[in-house]
Amino acid sequence: MKVTIDDPVKLIQFTTIFQYLKLITDDVNLDFTENGLYAQALGSNHVCLVEIKIDKKWFSNYDINKACCLGINCETFHTILSCLEKNNKFDMQYDDGDTLNISIKCEKIEKQFEMRLLMIDVQSFDIPNVEYSADIIIISKSFTDYINELDLFGDNLLIKCDGKDSNNVTLESSGDNGKMNLIIDEDYMEEYSVEENIELIVNYSMIYIKKMTNFVKLSKTVELHLSNEVPLKMKYNLSDDETEDNYLNIYLAPKVEDD
Repeated sequence: MKVTIDDPVKLIQFTTIFQYLKLITDDVNLDFTENGLYAQALGSNHVCLVEIKIDKKWFSNYDINKACCLGINCETFHTILSCLEKNNKFDMQYDDGDTLNISIKCEKIEKQFEMRLLMIDVQSFDIPNVEYSADIIIISKSFTDYINELDLFGDNLLIKCDGKDSNNVTLESSGDNGKMNLIIDEDYMEEYSVEENIELIVNYSMIYIKKMTNFVKLSKTVELHLSNEVPLKMKYNLSDDETEDNYLNIYLAPKVEDD
């Protein structure tokens, strides 16, 4: 197996994935198949699931003789990726055994690494297709800024989408320091749709919402898909071409209120 990335934008995206994935999980299996890279990572408290899919065409070079599953430590992998500089080429090579060979090259310098692979025994989940009650597309940088402001007021994020009386989305956080409501007009969002005559009110852990918005560098916009009693789906597209199936999805279970 030999996989190469030399596009500067894609190198930033690839580095960003593992820079913040390590805040959700310690280890992950990377499945390299003839069609591309696929991975799932479950958060330590089992309320958050990350799904990564990158088509082989996304890479500068993708040479796979046979499918392989490589267990990696996210912290170690990001440490290697942090050695990237401008206009570098990133190569991953695996020829059986228990190490992944990585090289970072520019015109005059080559950095070589051997990373010990792990045996990670984890279950892969079948993620069902869901018809969500509300779909939001918003500028990812703006959404991250709003979440950072709301975080100052509480540990929970309440999202309200009203298909009866309003075309706005309300984000709410409250705590000992007070309360903040942020009302987003539909004209400010890139896209917004909500099921008619439904009132959607869902509560999430702010700690995990903040971890999910850390991936802001992956794409200009972020998608939020919501329904009552169904995990939130947050999607970052890794390519501008909507016909290409490259993405990072994060699923977060809603908080259950104590009786």
